[in-house]
Amino acid sequence: MMTDAARPAEQSRAPLHPAIDRALVTTLVHTFYDRVRRDTELGPIFERIISDWPTHLDTLVEFWSAVTHLGTRFRGNPMQKHLAIGAIDRHHFERWLALFRETARTVMADEPAGIFIDRAERIAYSLQRGIAFARGEDVTGRPETM
Repeated sequence: MMTDAARPAEQSRAPLHPAIDRALVTTLVHTFYDRVRRDTELGPIFERIISDWPTHLDTLVEFWSAVTHLGTRFRGNPMQKHLAIGAIDRHHFERWLALFRETARTVMADEPAGIFIDRAERIAYSLQRGIAFARGEDVTGRPETM
C-alpha cells in the first residue's frame, strides 16, 4: 500500500493559482450548491438524488480541490454518478454552468474564477459526451454550451 510519504509527485503539485486554497474551494462549493438547491430547475433534481448534503458537499470540496491541484483525496467516479441520474440533458448542464460561472465570479477574483470556470466547462463537456455515448446518441459534435 502506498503511503502519503511515497507520493512526492502528488504532494509537490502547486495549486493552479496562488489565490486558490481550501477555504476558497469550500466557499465556492457551499455557495454554489446553496444556489443550486434554491434553483427552480436544478434544485428538485439534486434534492431527489442527494440524501446527505454535508457528506456530498465534503465530497465536492475534495473533488474541486483535486481539480485545482490542492489535494488528491478525492476518490469517486463522477461519470457513473451522473449516468445514474437518468433524466439530465444539455439544458441542465447549461443551467448548472450558468450558476457556476455566476458564483465563481461572485466569490473570487477574475483570474482564479476563470480557472474554475474553464475546468467546470471542460468537465461538463466531458460528462455530456459520456452520457450521450452511454445513451447511444451521436457524440461527434461539441455541445453548444462549450
